[in-house]
Amino acid sequence: MLDTLRTDGTITDWLVHSEVAKDANLLNELPHNNPEEGWSIILKVLHLPESQMHLPALSDCLKSLFIHHGEEFIERIEAQAVNDSRFKACLAQIHLHPGTHVPSQLWERLTNAAGIPAERVASSLERALVQIPDLSEALYASPILSEPKDIVYFLFTDSDLERIAHNWIKHQETFWALKKINHIISDEFIEYAYNVVKILYEKSSSDVHLSSIGAGPLTDLLEKNGAFIIDRVEKLASTDRRFRICLSYVWPTKIEVDLWKRIAKARDGEPQRG
Repeated sequence: MLDTLRTDGTITDWLVHSEVAKDANLLNELPHNNPEEGWSIILKVLHLPESQMHLPALSDCLKSLFIHHGEEFIERIEAQAVNDSRFKACLAQIHLHPGTHVPSQLWERLTNAAGIPAERVASSLERALVQIPDLSEALYASPILSEPKDIVYFLFTDSDLERIAHNWIKHQETFWALKKINHIISDEFIEYAYNVVKILYEKSSSDVHLSSIGAGPLTDLLEKNGAFIIDRVEKLASTDRRFRICLSYVWPTKIEVDLWKRIAKARDGEPQRG
């Protein structure tokens, strides 16, 4: 099974996924917090051929811009939709959470721009709300517009925007590898899961990889089966500073106290990172 994992692209794509995550997450944040840049990157993504496969995910980014800055952008949204069929298709996949505050007139303009009578709330969710009346309150406890986060963004060059757009696509295309590794850590037997994490570490080539492994699958494995693998973790850390750096991204949130003491000692002076 490990030989297959080495050759089926899982390890490579997981590492790529970690490399591009920072840029991909920017596109999730920018439409709310820096809408002009968010709008520009959304359009750049849409004009990449690969975006056709990822319109549902991209519609969430466009929805964020619409919810938080709809009044400012509705005219541009309408103008863009006139001659851009892919943009219209993305608009048509926008559904709001129950209770989200968007004026009906603004929603009507978005619906008209999409060219179809788009449902305000997805029909599948409407059915669930009938069966579970409290679902809306449970899922969306604060369905009101929130203030933009106090985050300072650099001014992006056009090449920055292009890079973010391409990396967002890569992030979508490699998401399958993240899910597969998570499944292995959660459901496969301990030896196999440990060896998969070790392969990820051996194939890693950057600090970004080390932080992603440490904060992700290594943390998950230690939380789930730390008592069974701590001896090997300590042994590897004793001879490999890169692994000690990887280990420094593990946090003790769900790790038993005595086990955490051994992990912290195994770092051998490497500071807590993350």
